[in-house]
Amino acid sequence: MKFIKKVSSVPLAQTEGHIIDSFNTSDDHTTNAPSLNAVESNFISKSEMQIIGGTVVKTAVANSDALLLFTLEDLKTAFNTTTATHHNFIACVTNGDGSAFGKHFESCTWLNNGLYVLWDGATSGSSSVRINYVIFYIP
Repeated sequence: MKFIKKVSSVPLAQTEGHIIDSFNTSDDHTTNAPSLNAVESNFISKSEMQIIGGTVVKTAVANSDALLLFTLEDLKTAFNTTTATHHNFIACVTNGDGSAFGKHFESCTWLNNGLYVLWDGATSGSSSVRINYVIFYIP
């Protein structure tokens, strides 16, 4: 496999001096680089990444476009760490029941010490929201 090498301030992975931004199977503008398996194992073994996932039901209040999913302290407890900051976590979420809550989730964001789920437009009334989540902790 060949990799395209780009200039970027935030590399996807770095191994043996190669900065990998994206993967490309064409021969245009490519350079030889380590295999994807080598990049993956090197990246993950050095980071000691941990993952949790699950589902939770929260209440969205009227006229809101976000709700608190977890606090920083919640995640520090879940991952058994005392030193983590919001920089150590990545969150992926989906609307776990689109019939009960008809909003499309846009993203997650940290505000102060809270991890919030944001959706597309304000709610008209209070509603239960099922949030399916995966949280990555990278020490």
